[in-house]
Amino acid sequence: MIKQIGDVGKVSFIKNDKFRRLSIGIKNDQSIKVQVPLVISFMEAESFVKKKIGWIKKQKEKISKRKNLKDYQTPSRKLVDNFIINTTKITFSLSIKYNLIYNKLSFKWMKSRWGSCSYRNNISLNLWMIFLPNELINYVILHELVHTKIKNHSQEFWIELEKICKNPKLFNKRLNNEYSI
Repeated sequence: MIKQIGDVGKVSFIKNDKFRRLSIGIKNDQSIKVQVPLVISFMEAESFVKKKIGWIKKQKEKISKRKNLKDYQTPSRKLVDNFIINTTKITFSLSIKYNLIYNKLSFKWMKSRWGSCSYRNNISLNLWMIFLPNELINYVILHELVHTKIKNHSQEFWIELEKICKNPKLFNKRLNNEYSI
């Protein structure tokens, strides 16, 4: 169901038995999607969204200020290859330095995350990182390397990351506030 709500625009309401709670998501294109559990009516969900109009406007403003890296011209194959070679060297070096051993490293054009680390310690890094400043590239690499040891974002994870990266939450905030993919 799609409904115009106030001056925030069209809102898509999606019902699914997998959803456990009401959740509002705002995409880079400013579209708004609301996940609605089956036990909640569309009317209740609409009422929830109306109560959150201030928050929605604030989030849309934040998103509009981000640099959307997908708007950039796709880099040449040579630039991508150089990025992969250099980032592989950096990742290996940091892995050895901090004794955070990964299994395999791969690079992909991902839509919604900067990197990931599987339970088998396979790390994937987003090729869109090519447009990030070096300190944020290093932050993403260190973040994923720490996941080889701690597989979640618990307080323990952030404490461990802090040992090798000063103020990781500031890097995380900067990454999420200034850039989007």
